[in-house]
Amino acid sequence: MDPYTPTAAAIPQPAPTTSAVLRIQPWRRVLLGLACLMPMLLMFSALLGYRAQLGESPMFAISSGIAFILLLGWLFVRVYNLGSVVVDAEGLSHASLRLGLPRRQRLRWDQVQRVRYTDSAYRFSAADGREVILSAALLPDTQVTVHALRLLMPTRLLAQLGLRAH
Repeated sequence: MDPYTPTAAAIPQPAPTTSAVLRIQPWRRVLLGLACLMPMLLMFSALLGYRAQLGESPMFAISSGIAFILLLGWLFVRVYNLGSVVVDAEGLSHASLRLGLPRRQRLRWDQVQRVRYTDSAYRFSAADGREVILSAALLPDTQVTVHALRLLMPTRLLAQLGLRAH
């Protein structure tokens, strides 16, 4: 053997990392967003189209239409926030839609103090009160989700869910 050829043991190996990412597919987010926006737009166009035909007392129709639009608007913001969660080896990130402007927030694994599974969602809580919710209902497969969490989450957090790392 040539003394100048390094052996595999002599070559420094990089630290093991994972490039796995758990996220809700874009087509699901678009579909859920459209499911919220379409009725809102239909109600708005109906109010505009029939405003002359509402008669002398249109307040009930207008107020109920506005309430319906506000409710669907709130639902759209909620779906947007839940659908934007990304889980990777460093932690979680999600976009929150406030005042019409999206803002991405990051929660590193060392900042997560508690994780629990309730109401078909994983809830990650930080010491400062921030909470990121990963809705299992928006993910395609429970087994894939659990496998990805086992790959990405630290052991101390997996233990809170009753899981072990791979």
